[in-house]
Amino acid sequence: MGFTILPQECLLLIISFIIQSSPIHRRDVKPWKKKMTKKQIKYQNREMIWKPPPFTSMFDLILTSKGMKEIFDTNEVWTYLYEQEFRNGLPYTRKPKNAKKMLFLKSNEIIKQRYEPILKSHKENIITSQESLRVNLHQIHTLDEAFSNIRPQIKDRDNIDKHIDKIGVVLPTSITLGEGYIYPWGTALTTTVRMDVTSASEYITSHRIIASKLIDSIRNSREIINKVGSLDQFYPGSF
Repeated sequence: MGFTILPQECLLLIISFIIQSSPIHRRDVKPWKKKMTKKQIKYQNREMIWKPPPFTSMFDLILTSKGMKEIFDTNEVWTYLYEQEFRNGLPYTRKPKNAKKMLFLKSNEIIKQRYEPILKSHKENIITSQESLRVNLHQIHTLDEAFSNIRPQIKDRDNIDKHIDKIGVVLPTSITLGEGYIYPWGTALTTTVRMDVTSASEYITSHRIIASKLIDSIRNSREIINKVGSLDQFYPGSF
């Protein structure tokens, strides 16, 4: 007997209670229809969490038994759920023939729109980060080549011993950087300069730190894109 003897009105009251009872009470959980703000998309530093659609509370009930499925997995019930979710409770004059499919398709579209700006943001990040990475790697290559072209200040080692009594200064080892080299802070050389190896070593370290952070950023964006792309959608035939 149980639910089978209850009138439709009572069943709808039970459903209303179920879908309004959310097990999630965290303050950082967003309503399932709400999109991320531009600021949240740009500066997100953690995974966003949304409440599941209220009608998903029905899944466990429907899957409890064959009897429950026969009672609650009906067009009348799914029509009521659609009305509550997307019509502010306004009943249809003429009931749709496949309210379950309508509900799932509408929900899928909302979820898709939720993640589209996130995907767009990370795709753009990959493009801009790869360009910055390219620039930094070129500067590392320029510095590496400059280091490899260092020549001895004293061409003939024998002259060191011959003229030791005349040595009055030891010049710092330096490299030559030509026009076009870009400093870590973004300024480009417009002429050829000599640079001591201490400064050059600091610059190459800075370029490598920047490049490593860019690689991590690109990797993170790719992981998020893959994760979002693999998210399961609601599908009426899945239960």
